[in-house]
Amino acid sequence: MDSFRIRKYRDEDAEAVKEVFTIGMSEHVPSSFTHVLKQPLTQMILMVTFCALMTSSKSFLLPILAVTLLLAGARQAVVSMFNTYIETSLKKDLNNIGETYLKQKDSCFWVAESDGQVVGTVGCIPAERVSGCLELKRMSVRRSHRGMGIAKALCRTVADFTRDRGFMAVILYTSVVQIDAQKLYEHMGYVKTREFLVPELIARVTNFTLLDMLCPKDKPKLRKALYPHEYVFSQHTCRTRPGESSVITHRMIMVPEGRLRRTTWHLFKQEVPILLELEEGCGHRK
Repeated sequence: MDSFRIRKYRDEDAEAVKEVFTIGMSEHVPSSFTHVLKQPLTQMILMVTFCALMTSSKSFLLPILAVTLLLAGARQAVVSMFNTYIETSLKKDLNNIGETYLKQKDSCFWVAESDGQVVGTVGCIPAERVSGCLELKRMSVRRSHRGMGIAKALCRTVADFTRDRGFMAVILYTSVVQIDAQKLYEHMGYVKTREFLVPELIARVTNFTLLDMLCPKDKPKLRKALYPHEYVFSQHTCRTRPGESSVITHRMIMVPEGRLRRTTWHLFKQEVPILLELEEGCGHRK
């Protein structure tokens, strides 16, 4: 298996980064089209069109042709949606990666290199929506180099950067059709906090949603409360940025001893579901 290394972006990587990003995004077109076909509205339109033309024309040829044209139009709409997103991204932050990620405070961009070739990318910038968090962006790995642990290494690089800079968590956005990416992020400790529709018309019609995911810098620990199966978080203050602090409070919950329980973590006035880990050696209070 080929080895790889993670390093900071250099100006000569620009075209390779754009290529990795463009190819990676284009790979989601087939799964997105399949998602469109599974939607009840899409199936209803195809069925109504077929039945109406079948009844009026008394022929199979016309309804089959009409349904084929509708399917071709739907696929083209999906392709157009992705092309628009790719073009917009290439004109914005990917147009000048050094200026956007390397010269801005608390931002960075890395590439994964194997045999002198850029095979993976990731960047992070301060999140606009949630204060005190970094946003993971432009995660992509060439198909030929997947399964080598590159994506996990890139995620860890962002996590280490987040910890070193004193931010509380990492957030990211991914789409409903990126199943493998969702599994990767969940494995790396991310949890889904929100689901919302893409603003484009075709996305709203076909229920194409984006997922908002968050990974806390450190999982909060439980301490034993007064009763055998009751655990409670203490309120504590954590540094988010130099010179700033933010108070994080946690709900009291009931957890069967020795088990994990999904609950909510109040982060910057937002409830975030997480899996809690019991501290080792927690015993009953007498």
